[in-house]
Amino acid sequence: MELTSILTQSGYGCYIPLPEDIALQAQTELGKRVICEVNGIPIHCAIKRSNRIGYYIMAGKSTVQKIQAEPGDTLNLVLRKDDTPYQMAMCAELEEVLFTDPEAEAFFKRLSDGKKRSLIHHVSKAKHSDTRINRALALMENLKRGKTELRDLTRS
Repeated sequence: MELTSILTQSGYGCYIPLPEDIALQAQTELGKRVICEVNGIPIHCAIKRSNRIGYYIMAGKSTVQKIQAEPGDTLNLVLRKDDTPYQMAMCAELEEVLFTDPEAEAFFKRLSDGKKRSLIHHVSKAKHSDTRINRALALMENLKRGKTELRDLTRS
């Protein structure tokens, strides 16, 4: 599904507006979570809706930097189904910790999809590999201790 849109600034950051007919067709055919190639760069995202702006895709600071765009820029979009296991890219460090700790992996798999994505994001957003490893290890230890709230899981 291909279209063009304009990166739009709001009070909370940037977003990419989607025409209602295309958004509804995409949600029906592809699902709510999609991979949106923005000018050829794949972004894992969700098609959202608000009463104020209609259908849109959030473009946070890191996404805007990744796609090298500014508010007002025209974007070429390709929406496709996100068949990845968590509808989000997982960093190698977290994959390795899950692979080497089957008990922690079992706890992780029991979490809701949204919580899994939040935790993947928490680990992956660290700039340095050592930090990602330490976050992943702390996260898995907290899971094995029975913690399930995000604020408790992400504490070292």
